[in-house]
Amino acid sequence: MGGRGGSSGLPSSVTQAFSRAGVRMDDMEKLDARAVEQSLKGVHDVLRDMGIPLSAVNMICGKETSEELMAVNGCGDLIFSKSVYSNIEKAKEDTKNKNGYFASGGLYSVGAHEAGHIAVDTIMNRIMRNNSVLERAKARKNHKISKQILREAGKQYGSNPEISKYGEKSASEKVAEAVSDVYTNKSKANPYSKVIVNILKKKLNGE
Repeated sequence: MGGRGGSSGLPSSVTQAFSRAGVRMDDMEKLDARAVEQSLKGVHDVLRDMGIPLSAVNMICGKETSEELMAVNGCGDLIFSKSVYSNIEKAKEDTKNKNGYFASGGLYSVGAHEAGHIAVDTIMNRIMRNNSVLERAKARKNHKISKQILREAGKQYGSNPEISKYGEKSASEKVAEAVSDVYTNKSKANPYSKVIVNILKKKLNGE
């Protein structure tokens, strides 16, 4: 999800909070700071509420990609698509929830979605801290933690219903969509999304 390109300089409050936490910024010159700030607000709010330090993000950077609006990789790098985030109006248009494909729409929701991936990676890194980097990479690729979360959520809820079309791509995307749904739509979020997020929080708390 995500995008901009033109006004950079030193972005405002939320971006600065990540910088103060030691998160590196790279290749941001062509990103619209206003668009980046709105998506980072979604990341920030989720991480803070879930008790995850902002330093869980290794680096924030721009990248030439047409495949994703915004993404987080296994190293904790938060990547913004330069083609999308180069202009705030384009970013707003590209992140609209057209045809209800996503659980929620808008720049904030994109950031909240990626924060969902960071939360799952945080759990995985804790559980598998004694495993090799290769083993952790394999677990991430196979959506190991997300599948565990969805199994528990399905048992609690009595079924494993669709949250969004995008969420049906994989277990990881479904969990991330649930996070985006809960933090963006709040009380109007899908009840199943709330179950998933509650389990995610419990796992982060070591329960």
